[in-house]
Amino acid sequence: MNSESAPNATPATSGWHHTSTYRLIRWLTRPRLLRLAALTVVWAVTLVALAYGIANWRGQRAWVRERQSLLDRNIPVDFAAVIPKPVPDDRNFGATPFVQSWFQFTNRPADSFWNDTYSRATHLVPGLPVTHTQRWTDLGGWAGAMTYVATNPPPDPDKPHLRLRRPDGGLPAFSSRAAAGAAVLREFESAGSWRQDLEEALRRPEARYPVQYHLKDPWGILLPHLATVKSLCNRLALRASAGIATHRSEEALDDVLLILSLGQTLDTEPFLISYLVQLACWQILIEPVWEGLELRAWTPEQLVVLEQRLADIHTLPGLERALQTERTAAFLTADLLASGDYRYGMLMEANNGSLDPGAPSELALRFVERIIPSGWLHREKVEYSRLLDAWIQGGWDPDRRRIHPEILEANRRRLEDELGVEVATAGEWMWGGAIPPRAASQLLRHRSLAPMLLRELPKLPPKAAAAQVLVDQARLACAIERYRIAESQLPRDLDALVPRFLAAVPLDPITGRAYLYRSGDDGGFQIISPGWNERDDGGVPGRSRFDVEEGDWVWTTSTP
Repeated sequence: MNSESAPNATPATSGWHHTSTYRLIRWLTRPRLLRLAALTVVWAVTLVALAYGIANWRGQRAWVRERQSLLDRNIPVDFAAVIPKPVPDDRNFGATPFVQSWFQFTNRPADSFWNDTYSRATHLVPGLPVTHTQRWTDLGGWAGAMTYVATNPPPDPDKPHLRLRRPDGGLPAFSSRAAAGAAVLREFESAGSWRQDLEEALRRPEARYPVQYHLKDPWGILLPHLATVKSLCNRLALRASAGIATHRSEEALDDVLLILSLGQTLDTEPFLISYLVQLACWQILIEPVWEGLELRAWTPEQLVVLEQRLADIHTLPGLERALQTERTAAFLTADLLASGDYRYGMLMEANNGSLDPGAPSELALRFVERIIPSGWLHREKVEYSRLLDAWIQGGWDPDRRRIHPEILEANRRRLEDELGVEVATAGEWMWGGAIPPRAASQLLRHRSLAPMLLRELPKLPPKAAAAQVLVDQARLACAIERYRIAESQLPRDLDALVPRFLAAVPLDPITGRAYLYRSGDDGGFQIISPGWNERDDGGVPGRSRFDVEEGDWVWTTSTP
């Protein structure tokens, strides 16, 4: 009998059993080692769960304290709390068919909304250079451009929005400013009933625009009405300027008051961009007011109306409202990130950042989004709120109509030191990238959102101050003109205007003192604020009208 048939023969061993890999697997799968590995995994999971639990508990606890502190200070913490309350349609400017139509063409430029001569002529009017003083409306340029497009068909009748090329021989010219103003008014008269529609809509006493407040994406809310509001203000200002040039001051006053009423429809709008558009409306409003004063076109009665209506404009409460909305939007954003309904990449795109899909920064963000505990994002909200308060602290007082540039600039510098990144000042956009320097360390300190959401806010206070100074200067100029008409001379100082021409002299919101007033023997005068640098530069303006670094903010009326 051979060995193969032997009952107790040992099976042959294959070569695999003699390999190092086989021996390693046998060693790793020993019961004792498996028990140790299982115990290690259990401990690791327990520690991770404990770390997440502690992070969530600490974050929730910190947020509850911060939330209550804000509520005790009457500061809203929920985005829904800043949404304007519903208004009955019969009282709502935003419910009129005229305004509703603005929301039906969200992908078209505001100036092409009506496709009239004004909208088709806009690109033909040369832009005016930036200047440190008031400037006249280019009536000649507008009259030539509007006349040219009115007498020349669009390049493609089926595409009336296509632009006409500027003629080689130049635009039609006019012999005088009055002739140009008459041509502008003539073209506006043929442009349809938009002005009458606006006037009719503004008879409704309240305004709530039909904005869709998507709480799942606060940064993606569409606001198509803002461009249209600004375009309408520009149209009305041009009409008013043309009316002044053609000695139709009553019609010009009506246009100016329509601008004011239209700007006031944004009073309850909660958004920062809405506030900026409103400030732009006030600056547009003042342009024809100044032209009328320069030409001495306003009657005493019209000057009274202008001064009283301008007295209704206060810019600091709107600044407070816009920043409250920014705070609640930041809180909502953190909550959406925690729930997975929003991503950091979406936020960066909304803030003009840029990330290439698949790039290391994008992959890193995706990883962080997946592992970050919700309590961590609660701490992000607390830190954002703390940093915002640190920047705002002592910066302005809406009740006293005061703003303090020195305090705000000092606060901004401290904010930059804490964040490790430059924050935008009034005239700069310092950080346009998607991920700031020291991103990892800032994430560990719960500051991944703050650099993105705080970076533009320091640009707001100088704009608010400039708009208020401009409105105050216009009020004073109206009162000075009334004094000149009544007394045949300029007042010796601003106190001479009280109480006959002004109930009280408005104070400079930057200094808290009266504006500096200088009159000349030639009949001209200046109303001067030291501006954002709070330094008296002797009435010499900076490079632009409201330069934040140098020069005074000056209202000048020249010799008649």
